Amino acid sequence: MCSELADEKVGTKVEAMSLIREKTTIPIPQIKAWGLAASNPLGLGPFIIIDFIDG
Repeated sequence: MCSELADEKVGTKVEAMSLIREKTTIPIPQIKAWGLAASNPLGLGPFIIIDFIDG
């Protein structure tokens, strides 16, 4: 996948999860960290680190 598209996908997912968490009572895992391809220290592409929730 093109890194620009992967970056956009991760950014959109982070925005959506944050909005759902702020505006609803739907259980959404807390985002601990996220970054784009250029900021990944291992060079593996964009990433999201989230809490585990049961369900």
